[in-house]
Amino acid sequence: MTRFTSIFMVLALICVSAIGCGEDDPAGPDPEPETTGTIVVNASPSTVTCSWRLTGPDSYVHNGTDDETMTKLEPGDYTLTWIAMSGWNRPDPAVEMKTVTAGATTTFSGTFVQQAGSITVNPEPNAINAPWTLTGPSSYSHSGTGDETIPSLTPGSYTITWGAVTGWDLPDPATETLALADGGTVTFTGTYTEQTASTGTVRVQPQNVTDAPWYLDGPASYSHDGTGYEELTDMTVGDYTVTWGVVTGYTTPAQATQTLTEGGSLLFEGGYTAQTGDIVVDTNPDAIDAPWHLEGPGGWTYDGNGDVQLSTIPWGDYTITWGAVSGWDLPDPATETLTLGGSAWQITFTGNYTQAWSPEMVLIAGGKFQMGSPVTELGRNDNETQHWVQVSSFYICTTEITNPQYQYVVPEHAYNAGEENRAIRNKSRMALFEFCNVLSVKKGLTPCYTISGSDDNGADVTCDWNANGYRFPTEAEWEYACRAGSTTSFANGEITNTTCDDPVLDLIAQYCGNDPYKVPEVATKIPNALGLYDMHGNVKEMVWDRYGAYGTGTFENPDIDPTGPATGSSFVFRDYGSGYARNCRSAVRPWSSGPYAGLRIVRNAP
Repeated sequence: MTRFTSIFMVLALICVSAIGCGEDDPAGPDPEPETTGTIVVNASPSTVTCSWRLTGPDSYVHNGTDDETMTKLEPGDYTLTWIAMSGWNRPDPAVEMKTVTAGATTTFSGTFVQQAGSITVNPEPNAINAPWTLTGPSSYSHSGTGDETIPSLTPGSYTITWGAVTGWDLPDPATETLALADGGTVTFTGTYTEQTASTGTVRVQPQNVTDAPWYLDGPASYSHDGTGYEELTDMTVGDYTVTWGVVTGYTTPAQATQTLTEGGSLLFEGGYTAQTGDIVVDTNPDAIDAPWHLEGPGGWTYDGNGDVQLSTIPWGDYTITWGAVSGWDLPDPATETLTLGGSAWQITFTGNYTQAWSPEMVLIAGGKFQMGSPVTELGRNDNETQHWVQVSSFYICTTEITNPQYQYVVPEHAYNAGEENRAIRNKSRMALFEFCNVLSVKKGLTPCYTISGSDDNGADVTCDWNANGYRFPTEAEWEYACRAGSTTSFANGEITNTTCDDPVLDLIAQYCGNDPYKVPEVATKIPNALGLYDMHGNVKEMVWDRYGAYGTGTFENPDIDPTGPATGSSFVFRDYGSGYARNCRSAVRPWSSGPYAGLRIVRNAP
């Protein structure tokens, strides 16, 4: 045997041994791995046939409907497309891709949504606003009036039933059924025909108020607004209701309803009743028996004198105008309106007359003078530098303002018995500005001052120098009037003693030498050459100017109507009052940052 033969036999034996000696595996063979997947399609609603198409690997295509399960599908990407169907919206998304893996289940779900329709209801004519009822699938019911469009309705058969309208025949047919398709529209049109109506006449007559308003409504939505008497013809028979309007000062009649028959006539009468109250007229003082005139609603008038009470007067607005009484100022206001009615069942007009007072003024003719004092004048101050001034003509009060005169303008001003002829003093500039303006208005003049701010000095007050009302004198006007043409220390001569013993001043002024430490009465001494009292002594007098150095006017080129500095916190007043003689000179010019003084008023000359 050759070597190759021996090798072949050994191999053969090994093969036989391997085959013959084998035994069965008690666990059995390993299962083969899953190589395919499953797709489930869920389509809704089940009441319709939902179609779809599935595509996948290796040109896989499958068309199906509704729910379906597909097995043994090769792994890979699959796309489901929902097929469009009339009257329904496809699922969202309409196309969807998912990946199928071996041994897994993939689900596609889609819901078709039914497309809604709309119905329009159109009764004619629009003005009658006809009623109707619409019924449809699944017990649907809806009632309305006039034109209406109803959206989002389920497809199916719908029936409209037209409602009755007084005076109109129903549409023909009175009931109609139409089919609403998927996503479609349907219009129900119902034409009403007006009936040939019987007519009559309606008259409306308010009583006691000729122009009272009213509102009438009647058949077939009839309505009409009117005032006073009115006759309405060719009115459709049926029920009519009148509603009466409100008239101030009268009770309102109750609403009324009547039935108009064929050929008939209705009369609505509204009885308005006047509501009344009392008017009291109270004039003061009673002794002057002041006249007055009253006016009220509807041309009502009444003229009377003194105190009166009027009864049973209709409600409304009443205006009184107070009449003039010689020697007395009219009440303020001279005309007043009050409303009688409601809780005000009685109204009172009170007219307080005040005894008239007009300042006693003298005309000062304009001219040129040397203002200030010579350096040789006894008791002179350094701020009295002499200079030339030209002043225009003006009026000035002969005395300082007294307590009763101030109270005439400022009623709350109080003073003691026995002080009637005494000058006011210690008043702020602001209070005296207001006094001038109010007095100007009372006398029918144009106020000079525009008042702003609350500073007692009236630092923000401005003056209209062209106005014809009352005002403070300027410092130049005051000294010009005080001197009355003189060039001496006092209007009636030179100073001889600077304290309280000057015989020249004794004649013309009340000062410490003859009336110490009190406020004396006005006009008890002789006046100056212009007829002005107490320009020397008595009380300090307010002037317009802020304090500052004098101008430099010369005889040839004088300062014309100076009004002092435009700015500054100190103000001039004139005369020191009942003090030392040196402080009562014509040229003395005291000043203060907060002066309180009396006042002698002036006015521009025409």
